[in-house]
Amino acid sequence: MARNANRKPRDSGFGVEAEAQPSAAGPADVGTVTAAGREWAVGLLWQAVENTAKAVAEAKAMAQNSVEGDFYLVRPEGTHQYAVGWRAAGHKAGMPSLAATVGEGRDNLIGVFPVVGGYYFVAIRDGAVLATCDRFLADKRDAMEAFNNIYGNAGGWNDAFAPEEFRFQETKEVALDSLIGKKTGPKLVDVRRAGATIRLVGILLIGAAIVGAGLAYWNHLKEQEYQAELERIRRQAMSVKLPGKQAEPPPPPPWAGQVVAADFIRSCVDEIGRYPFAVAGWKPTTVSCSPQGPVVQVQALMDREGQISSANWIGASLKKGDFQPAITRPSSDKAAAAWTGKPQQAMLPDLKTHPVSRVQSYLASQFEEALTRLDITAAQQTEFYISTKYTFRTQLDPREFLPILEKVPGMTMQKITYDYTQNNFTGSWIVEGSFHEAKPIPEGGVKAKPGARPAPNMQKRS
Repeated sequence: MARNANRKPRDSGFGVEAEAQPSAAGPADVGTVTAAGREWAVGLLWQAVENTAKAVAEAKAMAQNSVEGDFYLVRPEGTHQYAVGWRAAGHKAGMPSLAATVGEGRDNLIGVFPVVGGYYFVAIRDGAVLATCDRFLADKRDAMEAFNNIYGNAGGWNDAFAPEEFRFQETKEVALDSLIGKKTGPKLVDVRRAGATIRLVGILLIGAAIVGAGLAYWNHLKEQEYQAELERIRRQAMSVKLPGKQAEPPPPPPWAGQVVAADFIRSCVDEIGRYPFAVAGWKPTTVSCSPQGPVVQVQALMDREGQISSANWIGASLKKGDFQPAITRPSSDKAAAAWTGKPQQAMLPDLKTHPVSRVQSYLASQFEEALTRLDITAAQQTEFYISTKYTFRTQLDPREFLPILEKVPGMTMQKITYDYTQNNFTGSWIVEGSFHEAKPIPEGGVKAKPGARPAPNMQKRS
């Protein structure tokens, strides 16, 4: 058993760890772990099954249409959960899921285990693998913080495992191999192979139907040719440009030219990390990030403390080296420091988006598993686009939510605020963003021109 209280993340000066946090469950991550003499898939994207009778269909649809996955698996009956994997993460067909195997027969388990090259972190709640809690972490400190972020904020664990050197209360050290035993768990299925099998069956059925219905086809052939000719004439007439107003292309989509959401969050947290939060005679209140073209605009607000506080102290305290914020005075008792981050990648107009209803369902389920409240407003529609806003509050580093948010193409950020006055001056984050859907172009409409694409090394997979 570990002997001391839970380890808290190191304070970087503004309430959370300032260094980059690892992402999970994404195509760019380490997606395999070796344990019990074999290779296991980790870093999968886990989802709850909506219709148990169509679990496999749901898993395939998510992999093929929503997250561009290469593999899927469905957990055994009674668990109601499936997962998606990627070749880029090292996943392969037939590779078993480590989280599903460890969670087999266990309802509430949380653990961090030493493995080759780092640590494996997993959390099972009510029999389901929690989102972002099926991860390989190379760094010991990252592994401890990932474990503590979940273990320290939720109780009711039947099993809690961690190395004794981590010194978490009420945990015990257990070898990962002993939890696995001889179990293999569900295995990943190649989406393309499954699709090829279905297509082959479909071709055979269609072939049989053609043979059986050959006579009917011949009888209707002339009618079809006649209808096809009418359609050709109709399309030709539509293509004729008549005098007067012609169809206009749709306005630029709401995401065009905006910073990629994941890059915005990283840049915002990095920039806030440069702010010292220590000006003699002035009390910090909030620091906020908002989009300004390809950069993140940051503004830090502070209130005067005492009667002898000098405004000159602000510049002397803040302006050091390459950090040269602009200082303004909204009033005699208030001051603001503003600066911008480095230019970030901007999104292109012709980005392929997902239906907002599907994104809303995905985000709601992921944030519920992350034990974080997510507020979503009613969708706003125009002739060409649908947009929905969301907000969440957290005491965690917002980068902890990147594995969830970066899966949504076309997501934009409105504002990120770090409120220094909340939670007894340890700070609280407010994250505000939007996700969008491009509606089908009306008949006769013109697509917007695609923007100039960035260099190949700037392309990102959503």
